[in-house]
Amino acid sequence: MAIALFYAIGTAAGGLMAPALFGRLLESGSRPRVSIGYFVGAALMIGAGLIAAVIGVAAEGKSLETLSALPDVNPPGRGCRSARRPPSPPGPRPAR
Repeated sequence: MAIALFYAIGTAAGGLMAPALFGRLLESGSRPRVSIGYFVGAALMIGAGLIAAVIGVAAEGKSLETLSALPDVNPPGRGCRSARRPPSPPGPRPAR
């Protein structure tokens, strides 16, 4: 559900803002402004490609369940303190 939500928000933002921004750039009649708009768009796409190359996951033909079962990045005994802390017993917590 989270994937669908982020996809919908991103698509709505791009679908609403991009044509309005491009229209304003064209209405300005300034070639340098239109060029800057294209360069900013290209820089954003290159940045997104670099991020995908660094933290992307090969997800072609795989189910979401398979992708979510990635190996534990922070095994017990290493990393943050919460990973080493034993689980608290059930019931109310004592007052501090």
